[in-house]
Amino acid sequence: MLRQSRLGIDMAQQQVRMAKSELLPKVMVFATDNFSGPFTYDLPPVDNNFNIWYVGIGIKYSLSSLFKGNKTVRKAKAQLIESNQSHAVAAETVDNQMQQAYTLYRQSFVELRTQMKSVELAAQNYRVVNDRYMSQMALITDMIDASNIKLNAELEEVNARIGTIYAYYNMKFIAGEI
Repeated sequence: MLRQSRLGIDMAQQQVRMAKSELLPKVMVFATDNFSGPFTYDLPPVDNNFNIWYVGIGIKYSLSSLFKGNKTVRKAKAQLIESNQSHAVAAETVDNQMQQAYTLYRQSFVELRTQMKSVELAAQNYRVVNDRYMSQMALITDMIDASNIKLNAELEEVNARIGTIYAYYNMKFIAGEI
């Protein structure tokens, strides 16, 4: 996004240079070699060969550029200002997106630590319920509930790990590294 806006600025600067060049006279230098002969359009035909060289300098200036040139220069400069403002907005947008992505990345680590603690507590609960079940102090439904809670906590931990990886690559994408 920033590269595109930077290219827009470069193009606008080039347009300003081109508009200013319209105000300047055009200078040209030329050199030519002309070999002609024999002359068959004369009667009788003349068997002469001529090699003619000439060099010249030309200057061309358009009077209409005096009237129209300043308008195109002002228009090109306005486009350059607009491109600069667009680039500033794009840079601010990328900065805000990067800040948001970094915040989400940091939050994903907090979520991961929370889910790891949840898995630890669910495993501890499962062991306690299993011990009670083996002692015939708990029902099979309690055992199934503890197993489901443990499984759910493990799934949430995996989801938190995936969220952390996603937040990392999202941050790299916004930074333009991917």
